[in-house]
Amino acid sequence: MPNQFATNVEESGGLDKIEKLQYNPSREVYDKAYHIVEKYFSAGNEDQALIPEVAKYDFSYSKKAFPYY
Repeated sequence: MPNQFATNVEESGGLDKIEKLQYNPSREVYDKAYHIVEKYFSAGNEDQALIPEVAKYDFSYSKKAFPYY
């Protein structure tokens, strides 16, 4: 079950702002932003339908991810 707070943060554009904090000159700010992204928005939390299917030297996206394309 996905974390609803993380989903709300991501949907409201908060993840982009947290990721931008990783470019802050303060090491403490960088470390905290990095920890938040890794803990709540890491690759383990990706939607499987959006991960590209890799074939030999090409890739394609699942039709479930982009049903209108």
